[in-house]
Amino acid sequence: MRFNINNRYRKITDLAEVKNKVSENFFKIVVFNTDYIELILVELENLKLKVEVDGQFLNIIKPKLTFNQIMTLVDELEKNKNKFISKCTKAKLEPILRAKNAIENDFIDQVKSREISFNCQKIFDEKEKEINKITSNKIKKILGKDYYEKYLNESPNAI
Repeated sequence: MRFNINNRYRKITDLAEVKNKVSENFFKIVVFNTDYIELILVELENLKLKVEVDGQFLNIIKPKLTFNQIMTLVDELEKNKNKFISKCTKAKLEPILRAKNAIENDFIDQVKSREISFNCQKIFDEKEKEINKITSNKIKKILGKDYYEKYLNESPNAI
């Protein structure tokens, strides 16, 4: 959210601190200057969010999301997981390529190169499993029990 104050655009983080506790059903916004409360309230009402004012605190009741809205979050999570695994693959290949160049320049022998490749692949496999496990747990947490079962049944590439 952006606000126009004195002909300058400000982000909500410039005016307030946004706190989110997953276990609670609301966001808490701590407004730094009470003069900005009305300005923030107007923007929140434009977003059709229910807001309770408590002094300099604004409690925003979290809206109930549909399965499709939650799935967009899951898709983003999957996309970020794939980007991270791709970066890990590139990181795995760098020492392997260095070992290959070292063989060509007679710095190391073939056995040492195979050992390097094997170790790199082993570390990559361990980390890939860990990334998949973390992603799966995060998806399970986001979707909840009922939606997670539906996700597993409907998604061909579900973890």
